[in-house]
Amino acid sequence: MTDVRYDLEITSVQNETVKRLAALKDRKERMSQQKILLEGPHLIEEALRADKKLDMLLVSERGERIVDWPKIRTRFAKQLGTIVKVSDHVLEKISDAKTPQGICAEMSLPQMASDDLWATLDSVIALDGLNDPGNLGTIIRSAVAMGVQGIWLGDGCVDVFHPKTIRATQGAIFHVPFMQASIDKGIQIAKASGADVFVLVPRGGIPLDETNAKSACWWVVGNEAHGVQNDWKKGQLQLVSIPMDTRTESLNAAMAATIACYEMARQRRSE
Repeated sequence: MTDVRYDLEITSVQNETVKRLAALKDRKERMSQQKILLEGPHLIEEALRADKKLDMLLVSERGERIVDWPKIRTRFAKQLGTIVKVSDHVLEKISDAKTPQGICAEMSLPQMASDDLWATLDSVIALDGLNDPGNLGTIIRSAVAMGVQGIWLGDGCVDVFHPKTIRATQGAIFHVPFMQASIDKGIQIAKASGADVFVLVPRGGIPLDETNAKSACWWVVGNEAHGVQNDWKKGQLQLVSIPMDTRTESLNAAMAATIACYEMARQRRSE
């Protein structure tokens, strides 16, 4: 018999709901269904803290033992949809993680921020062709921690809703607006609003600590292997480099973005 605390119980991996949720590992399915899957209590609580609504909460047999999910249900009751008890095998089928954390949730795909918003933000990270989901998630997490107000995802970027990206953000993705559109469009918005545009390059730019990041600014971070496009190294954009020992050619994209965000936050704290 289904536990009275649950709305439903699923034990078979052949269940149609299980198949549908498992398919969300694929980007095309996420776009088609307009849904994503959150894994683990931390991500779920971060989404709920950001006032997101969950369509379905799934708790496995293992999850009942290790996750205080009734506390989640009590605290966020108005934001929860169907609560489902599932077998461990079912959660393993649905989950993208090698070791599922015992609880996951389905929610609607977060919407992109409107064009009008971007001209009002005083700090944005714009990512060009970033193709590693872990790096993208780390950048979002670091950017939010340092007070960045928006994430702009240019052409060629990995899907921001990739399960590895969402996990790497540790929930920060629910606390910042983002947009998927060309970097050119973002730069045009930035320049029209009077914001400075800083393009991170490995060598030859203004030393990072000599920039003035106290006023509105956008930071452009390039692809892990090839950096930013050459077109953005010309014109009215400011090339910025992180001073490094000559034994190092470049930094990981996530590390470079984190350092830039920290420098911006440091300057603004000192005002």
